[in-house]
Amino acid sequence: MWNSPNRPTKRGKRYQIADISALIHPLDQILDYLGNLSVEEVVDEPILQRLEKNEFVYALYQVLEALLEDVAVPRKGHTGIQEAIIAELLQQTHAMICCELDDPEMGDHARRAAWRTIDRLLIQRSSKDAELPWLLKDLKINAASPRVHLSKKLTSEVWWELLLGEENLWSEFLWDDDWRMDSLLDLPPDVAKSVTNIAGIDLETVHEPAHTPNAAEHRMAEYYIRYIIWKDEALGAR
Repeated sequence: MWNSPNRPTKRGKRYQIADISALIHPLDQILDYLGNLSVEEVVDEPILQRLEKNEFVYALYQVLEALLEDVAVPRKGHTGIQEAIIAELLQQTHAMICCELDDPEMGDHARRAAWRTIDRLLIQRSSKDAELPWLLKDLKINAASPRVHLSKKLTSEVWWELLLGEENLWSEFLWDDDWRMDSLLDLPPDVAKSVTNIAGIDLETVHEPAHTPNAAEHRMAEYYIRYIIWKDEALGAR
C-alpha cells in the first residue's frame, strides 16, 4: 500500500492535499449521507459495510492521516479496511464523474478533482512524453489544456481506467485487493494458513478489526476530515 514499510524511506510515502483530490472529493457527500443512512447503504466494499458509523469515520481519518501526515508506518502495513477505503473513494469519484457525464447541469467538480490528482501523480511526475500514461498518450490528450478534464475523449470507461486501472491511480495507492478475499475466513484455520502462506497474505493484518473510537476520537476524526475537505476546496478554487 501507499504507506508500506517496504517503501524506501522509514516514514513511507506522503502526499500533499492537492495530490489526492480524487480521494477527498467524495468525502463531503459521504459524511452527509451518513447523517441519515447506515454505512452499508453508503459504501460498496463489503469489508466496509460491516462497520459502525463511528468506526468508518475513524478509519477515514486514519487513511487521510497516513497519506498526509508524518506518522509512523505500521510494521506490517495497513489493514484491509484502510486499503478498501482507498478503493471505495476512487470508485465513488468515478460514479460522480459518470453522473456529470450523464447530466451536464451537475457541473464538472468531480472531473476537475480527479484530473488534479491525475495531473499531479501521473503526468507531472513524468519527465518525457513517452512516460505519460499510455492511455492518455493513445488518446492524444492535450494535458496542458486548462479544460482537458472536459474532453469528449474522456469517456466513463477512460475515467474508470485512469482512476481504477491497475497501471494508473489504483497502482499509485494500492498493490492488491487482498481485503476482498473474505472466503479465506470461512476456511478451516489450518487450510486458511496454508493458502495465505502460499499467497503471501498476512490474514491477521488484512482482516484486522476496525478501531472503535470513543466519543472524543470520533469528533476529532470528523473535524479532521472536514478540515481536509475545506482545504482541498480552497486549493481547487485558486
